Amino acid sequence: MKFERLTLTDFQSYDELEIEFDEGLTLIYGGNGAGKSTIARALYTTLYPRYGRNRIGAHGLADLIQDGKDEATSELVFSVGDDRYQITVDISRRSDGGAAASAEMIILETGETYSTKSTEIEEKVTQLLGMNAKAFANSTYAQQTELNRLIEATPSEREEILDNLLGLTAPDEYEEDVREVTGPIEDWLDDKRSKLQSVREDIDDLEADDPKATLRSKAEEVDRLEDRIEELEGGVEEARERLRDVEDDIEEHRDQQSELDDLEGERDEIASTIADLETEIEELEDEIEQCAEDIDTRRDRIADLDEEVDDFDLTDREEAEAAVVHYEERYDDASATAEQKREAVSTAEDRVDRLEEELDDLRADLDDAESRRDAREEAVDAAEEELGEAEATLETRRDQRDEQLREYLDDPLDEVDDHEAAVRGRMSDLREEKSDLEAERETKRDRRTRLREEVATAEEELAEARERREDIRQSLDADVDDPEAAFEAAVDRADEAASALGFSVSAGDIDTVFTGDLPQELEDALDDHRGAAEALADARETVGRASARAEDLNSLADGEWPLDGGDVGQSHDYGAHLERLADERSSAEAAATEARDDLNASETRLERVRAVAEALFEAASFRALADVAAEIEELEGDIESACDTRATLKADIESLDSQIERLGSAVQDGEEAIDAIEDAETAADATEEAERAVDDARDELTTVEDEIAELESEIADTEGELDDAREAVDEAEAELDAAEATMSSVEAARDAARDARDAHSEIDTLESDREGHRSRRDDRKEQLEDEREELQEVSDEIEELEASLDDTTLEELREQKQKVEGWIDDLEGQLKDAREERDDALDAKSRAEERLERLRRKRERKADLEEQIGWAQGLLNDFDTITETYEQVQTRMREKVLDRLKLHTNKVFRDLYQNSTYEAVDIDEDYDLRLVSGSETARDPHKASGGEGVLVTIALRAGVYRVLADQAEGRDERLPPFILDEPTNHLDEAHIDQLEEAVESIRDWSVPQVFVIDRYEGLVEGADHRIHVEMDDGDGASKIDADVATDTGGESAEAGGD
Repeated sequence: MKFERLTLTDFQSYDELEIEFDEGLTLIYGGNGAGKSTIARALYTTLYPRYGRNRIGAHGLADLIQDGKDEATSELVFSVGDDRYQITVDISRRSDGGAAASAEMIILETGETYSTKSTEIEEKVTQLLGMNAKAFANSTYAQQTELNRLIEATPSEREEILDNLLGLTAPDEYEEDVREVTGPIEDWLDDKRSKLQSVREDIDDLEADDPKATLRSKAEEVDRLEDRIEELEGGVEEARERLRDVEDDIEEHRDQQSELDDLEGERDEIASTIADLETEIEELEDEIEQCAEDIDTRRDRIADLDEEVDDFDLTDREEAEAAVVHYEERYDDASATAEQKREAVSTAEDRVDRLEEELDDLRADLDDAESRRDAREEAVDAAEEELGEAEATLETRRDQRDEQLREYLDDPLDEVDDHEAAVRGRMSDLREEKSDLEAERETKRDRRTRLREEVATAEEELAEARERREDIRQSLDADVDDPEAAFEAAVDRADEAASALGFSVSAGDIDTVFTGDLPQELEDALDDHRGAAEALADARETVGRASARAEDLNSLADGEWPLDGGDVGQSHDYGAHLERLADERSSAEAAATEARDDLNASETRLERVRAVAEALFEAASFRALADVAAEIEELEGDIESACDTRATLKADIESLDSQIERLGSAVQDGEEAIDAIEDAETAADATEEAERAVDDARDELTTVEDEIAELESEIADTEGELDDAREAVDEAEAELDAAEATMSSVEAARDAARDARDAHSEIDTLESDREGHRSRRDDRKEQLEDEREELQEVSDEIEELEASLDDTTLEELREQKQKVEGWIDDLEGQLKDAREERDDALDAKSRAEERLERLRRKRERKADLEEQIGWAQGLLNDFDTITETYEQVQTRMREKVLDRLKLHTNKVFRDLYQNSTYEAVDIDEDYDLRLVSGSETARDPHKASGGEGVLVTIALRAGVYRVLADQAEGRDERLPPFILDEPTNHLDEAHIDQLEEAVESIRDWSVPQVFVIDRYEGLVEGADHRIHVEMDDGDGASKIDADVATDTGGESAEAGGD
């Protein structure tokens, strides 16, 4: 990463500033308060616009705005690799004295605005550089206000800072995340185990009653009763339908009879009306004709009558009237005698008419009875035909039943009392066997499913084991075909390295070495190294002190004060002292040489300890690899075995499917046998019904034949009476003829007179009546035609009703109704009993189903809980393994990183310090920071002098930066510039001179940019670029002057303000 350009407007002490940066080392120098650190501060706060301002000297945003101005702007252009970015931050004062800031990040290649949110911009910068604002301030930006922060921190704070900075916090974060997860999982696991125990107890209670057997028994009973209920309901419905039909027939019969009676009365009335009309028409015709004839007759009659009567002239009206009086008196006497005779004839004729009507009625009844006899004979023939068909069907059904029963039952049919019970018993046995096989098949299916899940789990474990094997192989950076051989080779290397340290390592005691010999050897080596370093530091301190004392004595011997070179006034002889100091220095130099040799030897010993540790780590990895290989082989074997078992179970299940199908077919055959038994029983019932129908038809035929014989006898009697009556009529008529003959002679004369008289008056009347008769005759003819049509319609209806009523009598229908009602009562009683039994069986079945369902849910719950517990336990085991792995990884990472950090820190420290007081800076595994002295003592750098603390800080920060540079190898474009802000604070001139050498060594680390900000112009003589910052005395403005070595062409910028 490189800074390219910084532009400031009204930013603290700068009014306007534009400065470009190039690669290499840039020295920014100037007097105190000139505005040097403001440039570094602007770089930092612009790069991290959200949190950067919280780690600088400003107390708030308002402190970044120049006094007297309301706004400030900073703009930074930087590049990461080939990508260039620009961040602009605008700060504005608020009315309450505070300030608000806005930021914008632009991708310069495209001109696209990446974001205008400070948080998003800072996240993007963190992503680009691999460090956030805090890490940047703790490593690359050593600002003067926090220069000693690393040495002033507690070990725990220092651990947090350095681990976060050097990428060592990930394992801790992972482990912390794991621990946050494991607590709830353990609580959850305890809860699940408690629930599992409760579920197991519930399962034991539910299995004690064998609800499955109860359910199977009750289900069969319910099925049987349901079939019976369905059969009875069908019978009841059929009977009720039959009852409704009979009741409808009765009602229809009554309606038809009533209608027939009405129609017959209507027919009689119409027939009577027709007869009356016909008679009246005939009479009118006769009367019309008679009127004409009478008129002629009257005239002729008068003439004839006049010839018949000698005593009177009848052509004369008056004589005719006189003749009437005369002859009427004589006629009354003769008429009385004739009337008596006539009444006798009428009586005899009435008797004949009555007998004739009775005879007609008897003959009509005989015809009706003969018709009914013919119908009954046809009914007998039809019933006998139906009986034959029913008997044939019964024989066929029984043959079919016997054939199916012989095929289905094992025993001979004559040895089986109840065929249906035997069939149902065998069906029950088959269903039970089928149910057992289905349960066995379900068990095998469940086992096969569990094996599939076990295979899936084993395959997942196998994949995880293979991933672990691959992770181990990748961590070894080598392909290992034989991990056992590699393990033995690593143990041999560890043993070879350990033999130089005085102990041995074998395959069986590497864990003991890890916890015993190796830590002890490491502790001893570190103690030797620390002692040698302290001895070297003490020796160098003694050398320096003796040299300084000798220089002071030489100055005094020459008559000059050691500090300012002033004249002492007299000289002294310090030869003995100088010789003693020379001997002391010589002894200290020898001691230093010896301490250096001891230090080299201790470093060699540490290298050997490190070699043993690395070999043991490799051996542990190879052993883990071998364990994983064995685990993989075992899992592969388990998977293969489970697959073979699943194949066997599949074959067993297929065999069970075949057996279950065979049993199901046998049960179906039983159902067909039951149907055949029921069909035979139905055919037997139909035959009995047909026999009853034949008997009924024959009884009805006998009744009709008896009725015919009785009618024929009555007809013969009536015909005899009729003959007697006719003879009486003949005798009465003969007597009447005699009386009438007497009366006729008188009557003839009277009639002649009367007729003559009447004829005279009637001729006129008859002519008038003839016309009236003609008119009435025409009216009666029309009325007669209408009545005849109506009579035909009524007669047709009567014939239809008589034909319908002849089929069945009302009494027969009533008997049928009583029979059907009794049948319904019997069936409903059976249906009620069956339903009560069915309801009881359903209640028992429901209770069994409920217990079975509870048992199934409990078993599923048990399986779920066991699976969850296994999963959680496996997860906890995985977490333990992960935690252990994290700890090992972090330990190895920390050891390696701390070794490199100490190496680079001490290199810079030795270059800077150049003093024998302290030999090295030591950082232990607890991040305890110590200055190792030559006197085998260690001191907290915070308690050292200010200059020594600054040197330790600079060396430590440089060491951190060097570790970051090493870690960034291959991706150097992300490494940010190294910034030292006022590094000479608290340093004396000797150490200031050494600082340049340290900075030069930092340049050798291939750092793209190094910025040193200080008040000393000559701090770094070999700087690639120099920027001089000073305060304008005229307006209190800061300005810069770039040296000719820079690329800014000597431009300057000024600003008024602080």
